[in-house]
Amino acid sequence: MLFTSLENCFGLTKEMVGGKAFHLGQLITNGLTVPKGYCLTTQLFETYKSQTGLDKLIESKVNEIKANPVTINKQLAEIRDFIMTKDLPNSLYKDIAALVETLLHTGPLAIRSSSPSEDNIVNSYAGVYYSTVGVSDMDGAFKSIKKCWASLFTERAFFYNQGKVSTEMAVILQKYIDPDFSGILFSKNPVSHDPIPVLEYKSGNNVGITDGNESGRFVKIEDIKEEFGDEFVTKVTQMTNQLVDIFHSDVDVEWAQKGDVFYILQARAVTTNYSHPKFLWAVQEDLDTLFNVNLGHCHHLLARRLQKHVWFRKFCHEHNIPTYKTYYLVFSEDEIDYACEHVKRDMDMPFLRLTWKKGVGQLCKREDIKEALRYGVENKYNPLGNGFHCVQIGDVIPAPVTGFSRVLENGDILIETFPTGLFGMKDGRIPPTKYVLNSNGECVFSHIE
Repeated sequence: MLFTSLENCFGLTKEMVGGKAFHLGQLITNGLTVPKGYCLTTQLFETYKSQTGLDKLIESKVNEIKANPVTINKQLAEIRDFIMTKDLPNSLYKDIAALVETLLHTGPLAIRSSSPSEDNIVNSYAGVYYSTVGVSDMDGAFKSIKKCWASLFTERAFFYNQGKVSTEMAVILQKYIDPDFSGILFSKNPVSHDPIPVLEYKSGNNVGITDGNESGRFVKIEDIKEEFGDEFVTKVTQMTNQLVDIFHSDVDVEWAQKGDVFYILQARAVTTNYSHPKFLWAVQEDLDTLFNVNLGHCHHLLARRLQKHVWFRKFCHEHNIPTYKTYYLVFSEDEIDYACEHVKRDMDMPFLRLTWKKGVGQLCKREDIKEALRYGVENKYNPLGNGFHCVQIGDVIPAPVTGFSRVLENGDILIETFPTGLFGMKDGRIPPTKYVLNSNGECVFSHIE
């Protein structure tokens, strides 16, 4: 089956329609209001891969990633470029175009990815796979469908699939609701874990909230009576209870309000055990552990480093090449002394860098680590709930010189050096001192700055 209506998705498997489409079909079956639409199944994507040669390209690039993980950025980019530039086979194009044309008669479209692996992602964050709204023409629809497929092959998706390249994707084609208000509904407070439904919402569409780039107003449902009225609060409360019964779990729900109609755009069960964090001290290369633990804001730090730093350091360790260390620490305030014992046992450098989230960090002496941890706790830089916090701790190498090196086409090695601590090294604002060494280790060129 290459495509089906959303209401039929609950009768199929998540492997065929993806988690998002499967649950939308489940909601329609239970009488909830979901915008009309279709699902392009994973089988359609499989057909596209086999008829265009994409399947062979993916196999080749995955093997190259396994052989040299540092090249992951390049290999995944080549897969994405192939998808975005390769035309669809004529038969697939006609089938999809007929569905798109039917929906465009009712207005603009929302086009959303629906991955079979979504329900298996322990650390569910917004914006892993591509979705867009307001698509108003055929060319835009096909470009968006391809972007959904291509979003499988990003460094971020690689991280959320626990260091593996997932190759299955369904796509939802849906009538776009241009809402008065929209946001996310949580049956349980995701911050405090109190069993009280809360809403995060804003006027207009909620794309900024769902992709993680904006924050809406975050309130308990009972606190919005004045703005939305008693009837709205009663309706949302009843719907929340119904969803909890359907999923047999707490839920988070992407929603949109248009006039008097409350639409559900997406819903999923919240089955993680984030409300029960425990002490953790794990080196950055221990991905089997870190993939399955709530690190709060530090998950974004790990995802960024997965592209290159983690694989490079694993290579260094395997070949006994000295390199700096980075650990992730999950701790409660009562465990700070215990945490300090781990830091002083495993980290050798006299200075450490603590990073709680992007743009929030501290530089401290190794012997001052206790005060630095207490400061982060007091300022609530990265709370996980139940009194626990998380921080990334890395060595600061006290070297007078830092720099870059690479192998040139003729086999010589180019070394560029800078005094440590200068800003502007990576973007070229500061010219480096350069040396070129031949294969015998002899300096054949130098330029001193």
